Amino acid sequence: TLASLLENNSTIYIKSYGMGSLATTSFRGASASQTSVLWNGFNLQSPMNGVLDLALVPVSFVDQLKIQFGGCGALWGSGSVSGSIHLDNKLAYGKGLTNTYSIGVGSFGNYSPSTSITWSGKKIITSVKGFYVTAANDFTFKNTAQFGEPTVKQTNAGLEQYGYMLDNYVKLSKKDQLSFRLWQQFSEREIPPTMVILNSNALQKDWFVRMSSEWQHNRSKVTYNIRIAYFNENLLFQQPSASIDASSQSKSIIAEAESKVKIGKNGLWNIGINSTYGEALVDNYNGIPHQNRYAIFSSYKYSKKSYQVNIGVRLSLIHISE
Repeated sequence: TLASLLENNSTIYIKSYGMGSLATTSFRGASASQTSVLWNGFNLQSPMNGVLDLALVPVSFVDQLKIQFGGCGALWGSGSVSGSIHLDNKLAYGKGLTNTYSIGVGSFGNYSPSTSITWSGKKIITSVKGFYVTAANDFTFKNTAQFGEPTVKQTNAGLEQYGYMLDNYVKLSKKDQLSFRLWQQFSEREIPPTMVILNSNALQKDWFVRMSSEWQHNRSKVTYNIRIAYFNENLLFQQPSASIDASSQSKSIIAEAESKVKIGKNGLWNIGINSTYGEALVDNYNGIPHQNRYAIFSSYKYSKKSYQVNIGVRLSLIHISE
């Protein structure tokens, strides 16, 4: 997952509750809600709690990962005060048919195959990626919270995840490209008991659909991008012993237009507008609260071999209603 990759290959601290459990970031001392995770330019932070569970992001779906340290709220919004993590899909034309397959096997019933099939022509690229993960997590441990510190086996800690991602690129001309992406995933995670509780039958199910489309126009010194995305995310928490069956759903629509202009040999000017609509459907909410976010942003970057200067400004308007 993205959580394990960042934990082992970066300086970002990952707060994880074990394999398959909730995993969030602590970036430069800030909270997870202050670190944006961007998928091809779209923020994946939940509109309900402002956090993305990194345990739900498979690394096999990411072609390129970049980490940006420091505050970049002027470019990516107020959720990027501490930094941002960029997940991008990058494919090249004219590569023909390629296929990759991997499988991981570990202790306690851990089994995780994944595959990717890509056909890349001169003007069209189609890629399909899929994965499956299952684990029992029935390890033994010494329970120091119980009398006598007995050695017990972990119960109700199983995990099952599967999903797929579809990427399509069409080169309309030498200067124009149209892309469409679809990401659908399902996860079922058992919630194990604490060390002072003998049994638990709690269960959490997460499933979502994320779709995005982008048009890109390239000139010698100017690049134009128009992109739109739709996210539908669902969470169901069940605990039969306590008669709990709580569901929540969030929907987001994001539209953005952006242009990048090269100024001289070392300058780059970026300007764009963003509109984000989000709503939440939760059992305990009265009505359907929703919010509209509008923003205009601009930045200028000057780069040399020995240093880089980046100046940015962002104006945001947020309207919340129930």
